[in-house]
Amino acid sequence: MAISTTLEAAHEYRDRGWSVIPLLPRGKTPALESWKPYQTRRATDEELQAWFGSGTNNIGVVTGKISNLTVVDADSAEAVAHFERACCTHGESCWTYTVKTARGKHWYFQWLPGSSNFQQRA
Repeated sequence: MAISTTLEAAHEYRDRGWSVIPLLPRGKTPALESWKPYQTRRATDEELQAWFGSGTNNIGVVTGKISNLTVVDADSAEAVAHFERACCTHGESCWTYTVKTARGKHWYFQWLPGSSNFQQRA
């Protein structure tokens, strides 16, 4: 089934068990005063409708335990190539849920309990 609206995508992601929040249009900044509550609970149907019904907000996924996800975010063609090369070099597969972004890609992987948040720039 093709997803045709932001609201449908938000429902699809939540149905996967992911915690989603609204982001300001064309950006990565949360459109909420605080998104911390969504680290421990998922949005209701009413919240999704209010946030995404107009189709103007972007969708953010809260990673970690709540969504059982970690994301690799490559923000340039060079970073995408570096990550894909590293996967191949180490015998790992990059075959996972992947989203093409304006500047690169996001790869979604299962979150490992006990792992901590990290950032590394390539």
